[in-house]
Amino acid sequence: EIWSVAPLGGTPRRIIDSGRNPNFSADGERLVFERGDDIWVARADGSDGHRVEGVPVKYANTDSQPAFSPDNKWIVYYVPVLGPHGDLWVTPTGGGKARQLTFDTLAGSGPIWTPDSSWIIYSSSRAGSTTLWRVPVAGGPPAPLTTGAGEDTEPALSADGKRLIYTNARNSWALELLDPATGQSKELLERRTLMVHPVFSHAGDRIAFFHRATTEQVFTIAVDGTDLRQITQGKGEGNVFPSWSADDSFLYFYRVWPAESFHKISLAGGSSTKIDGWHYPTRAFAAEDPSGRQLVSTSVKDFQLIQTRLTDLSTGQEKPLAMPLRIPRWSPDGASILGEQEDGQIGVCPSSGASCTALTKGLSPVWDASGSRIYFIRLGLSPSQPQDVWSIDLKTRTEKKVASVGPFHLDIHFDLSRSGKIITAPFREGRSELWLAEFKR
Repeated sequence: EIWSVAPLGGTPRRIIDSGRNPNFSADGERLVFERGDDIWVARADGSDGHRVEGVPVKYANTDSQPAFSPDNKWIVYYVPVLGPHGDLWVTPTGGGKARQLTFDTLAGSGPIWTPDSSWIIYSSSRAGSTTLWRVPVAGGPPAPLTTGAGEDTEPALSADGKRLIYTNARNSWALELLDPATGQSKELLERRTLMVHPVFSHAGDRIAFFHRATTEQVFTIAVDGTDLRQITQGKGEGNVFPSWSADDSFLYFYRVWPAESFHKISLAGGSSTKIDGWHYPTRAFAAEDPSGRQLVSTSVKDFQLIQTRLTDLSTGQEKPLAMPLRIPRWSPDGASILGEQEDGQIGVCPSSGASCTALTKGLSPVWDASGSRIYFIRLGLSPSQPQDVWSIDLKTRTEKKVASVGPFHLDIHFDLSRSGKIITAPFREGRSELWLAEFKR
């Protein structure tokens, strides 16, 4: 719901029944806001609401944060295509052909206009850390406004366009190893920029993850926190979501820029090999089976799971599972595949294609080493709070709480080693400050 209240206080009034991220037009007569995956406009009192036509389809559940231009001719918004990564677009206020402004496919948010409607100011990680940039509406490369370690977000300009205020936060991400049996945890690594999706090698001696240096790259680290290695090295590339081969000799990963594709790379070093032209949000979660003969992956369209398929690595032939699963995981013997169903249940599907079984509500399920128990996250009130890890016995269906992990920023994820250790990448929110700067054209 969207509500309004007088600046000096008073009785709040609900003006939009379903919506978020409202933004006034310069004359105060209209609102632009988000509803579901769409952008809508309405009068300031909530009447005459309608969807803006021509907005590109989002491939990730990240807000677009639309904003009217001061001359009321355009709406700027963010189009995520890979989690928080995407680009800025503008669409005529009355709907019509959209135009792309940035071409980075990087994390960004909070676009605002300069008073003359000629520039967009926004927060982006295009130089590594999250800082403020501006891009001309007429087209052209972005230019930096702030520099440093970030995180600089939520920009706002004074009415005369001479002063800029924004939020600066000293956030960080960590790799944390937890032993549920003892409750002891160990921090393996901490960084100021995005570091997510850690996965154990099958041997349990190393952990792969991706981290934003200048761009996202794949790294590995030993379980004792030593021997950090950057595996992908390509300048200007974005390489994300690693998964291990059956023999731990190489890693699969998705390249999200400059060209979307699916690759593998040897742990011994060298160049990567392209497997297919898969686009992560639409053909996601690929993982190799214990025999090293097949890949499992899931087709996704408009956030909906379409189909989970097994691909024979020698012939390229594919066969579907009985049900689509998000983040599919092979059982230790390769006979079953585990994942999240569309309805929020955890499902187990035989790799033969036979019918699937729903187990319980949960996220990010993983097998234990024996294949007899499944560990999963039961979502709390918010990703920004610690999450509980539970386990369920496949024979008795007995559930028990195992540990608490997190909090998380975007990627609610954990992995389990053969020895029962848990690896997570918790997000640590730092102190936030407001900064004021003179804005020079």
